[in-house]
Amino acid sequence: MWSILLPLMVTAAAPAARWLGCAGPQSPYFPPLQEAFVSFRMDWLSGNVITDAVPARWQKRLGMANAASAGWPILLPTAQPHSWSSVRAAVTRW
Repeated sequence: MWSILLPLMVTAAAPAARWLGCAGPQSPYFPPLQEAFVSFRMDWLSGNVITDAVPARWQKRLGMANAASAGWPILLPTAQPHSWSSVRAAVTRW
C-alpha cells in the first residue's frame, strides 16, 4: 500500500512546496507559480501557438540547413588528408 501512496504523496508535495516557497519574496529566477501558470496558459494554450510556433520551427530548420550547406565549403579545404589514416591506425592498434 505504501509503495503506491508514497510516490503519490511526494508527487503532490513537490508542487505544493514550490507554490508555498515562491509565494513570498520576489526572485528573478523563481517567479511565483501563480504567474507561471498564467503566462503558460496565455502563451501555450491560446490560439497564437499555431501562428507563432509553427513558422518559428520552419525558420529554425531553414537556418540550420543554410548553416550546414554554408559550412561544408569552409571546413572541407581545411581538413587534413592524413588525419583519417592516423585515426584509423590508432583504432586498429586499440
